Amino acid sequence: ISAAAHTIATLEILLGLFFTATVTGLIFARFARPRSSIIFSQKAVVDIYDGKRSFVTRLASTRMHPIADMTAQMSWIERVKMHDGREFGKVTQLPLVRATFSRMDLSWTLVHVIDEESEFAKVLAGDREYRVGASVNGLDTLLGNQTHATQGYSPEDVLFNHKFVDMISFTRQVRTIDISKLSDVEPFESDRPI
Repeated sequence: ISAAAHTIATLEILLGLFFTATVTGLIFARFARPRSSIIFSQKAVVDIYDGKRSFVTRLASTRMHPIADMTAQMSWIERVKMHDGREFGKVTQLPLVRATFSRMDLSWTLVHVIDEESEFAKVLAGDREYRVGASVNGLDTLLGNQTHATQGYSPEDVLFNHKFVDMISFTRQVRTIDISKLSDVEPFESDRPI
């Protein structure tokens, strides 16, 4: 057997190993990627929170373990026409009552208090097209990975004079969450329209 045959056989073996390792890595990367365990409600509500008109949505984790170091952001975007006729999407941050959460065991309600003089209050009251976006980040304590989730709400997804149904129950000092109620709402009784 010649040296050329040994060289060709060695190259075939190395290429085979390289190909097998590459395919294995791609398959592992595709299927081992952690999925977000955070889900948002499908609806948002304009409700009374602590006596003030507020834009409210909520989220929960689908896993049995907590998510640590949670941070949340909310913003709204609308199409704005410039004086020269060009259009662009204007993004405005909506400050949250609580934008961080050290440990989410069950659920988290994101609340933006609506300042009646703000542009967002005028957008909600009018017929302008808008979209509210919410995003959260946190540390999945089981896997040790960052987890991220986003949700968008168009005007059809925002319910006025409604509130979220309670989805947490307490029995014998045990808290239980019913994820199936995450998006459930009910009419809100108020002396004044919200």
